[in-house]
Amino acid sequence: MRAPVTAFLLAFACTSLVASVSLAQGAPGDVPEEPQPPAEQPPAEQPPATLPPATQPPADPPVAQPPLVTPAPAQPPAGPPPMAQYPQGQWGAPPPPGPPPPPPLEPEEPSCCRMGIRFDPFDLIFRRLSFQAELKLWGPLSIEAEPSWIFGSATENLDTQGGALQANFLVYFTGEALQGFYAKAIVGFEAYEATLTDPGRTDSKEDDIVASDNLVSPILGLGIGSSAVFGDEVGFNLAGGVGIGFALAEATTLKAGRYEVSFYDKASIVQLIASLGLGVAF
Repeated sequence: MRAPVTAFLLAFACTSLVASVSLAQGAPGDVPEEPQPPAEQPPAEQPPATLPPATQPPADPPVAQPPLVTPAPAQPPAGPPPMAQYPQGQWGAPPPPGPPPPPPLEPEEPSCCRMGIRFDPFDLIFRRLSFQAELKLWGPLSIEAEPSWIFGSATENLDTQGGALQANFLVYFTGEALQGFYAKAIVGFEAYEATLTDPGRTDSKEDDIVASDNLVSPILGLGIGSSAVFGDEVGFNLAGGVGIGFALAEATTLKAGRYEVSFYDKASIVQLIASLGLGVAF
């Protein structure tokens, strides 16, 4: 539509320009008149403004449809929670926190043993039948009682009859009684009847010369040794030791005919105390 309007305006302008020139020159033979000042050209007609394209009226907003009501699906039965995924890509429920670590266990005392009963075969050499009973007090401490029956004598023509009782207080270096090395303090006494006989020159006992005396003496001493138990609740007990004892009685001498025996003199006041115990512990 613009092109015809523009062409029309251009043709109209050209025609007006030609007519103006013809009027200015006049007819032939006419004195030309003074030229008139050119008439002002009318302003060129502006092309009509281009109207913006018509816009469609805004459409009405769509009416919101009510949501369709659908029946809720049936809930599945309750079950375990969904499996969680570990960062490593493994599936499974996270493990529950573990319990705290238990406190350190205190070392328990061995169940065996608190008491040992032993027989001492070594004392048979000295004409004594001895037994030992050891009781654990606490930790490395224990006490021991050792009764003995005195019979006979290793000395020729001498006979002894009586008994002895010895009490020992033991301390174990290993920390547990009845197990390991120990040191012991010895307190005891012995009481017996000693009879010395000088046989006569004949087989008749009427010719015998007899001398006897009752001897009693406290004994103090020290000793060392070791003990071992083989077993759990009840075990075999092996113990042995050696020590030195001092007799506190006054020296006594028996004389019968040609024979003479001294007791608790300088040579016999110091006694060797040796023991070997075999028995059971529980």
